[in-house]
Amino acid sequence: MHGFTVTAEKGSFGLNPAYNYNSSRGTRSDGQTINLPSVNQFAAEMDDFAQCIMNNKSSKVSGEEGLRDVKIMMAIYDSARTGKPVKLTPS
Repeated sequence: MHGFTVTAEKGSFGLNPAYNYNSSRGTRSDGQTINLPSVNQFAAEMDDFAQCIMNNKSSKVSGEEGLRDVKIMMAIYDSARTGKPVKLTPS
């Protein structure tokens, strides 16, 4: 499992595991524990989309943000295939 640690001027925190579909847990530099609840991310996203349609409101996630994510993923695939860095340009 993979995690991360963030170090800042007045302390740090980290999650391990951080990128999974179950709950995440971690610690803070002051000794406090972090316990994030398990959330079905796909169901929450579909529920949000349905609410947007029923209430004629914009989604929290824009199409531009989704396109940016696809461009990043394609760059990762290109880099893995070629073994070379791929430069991303702002759009």
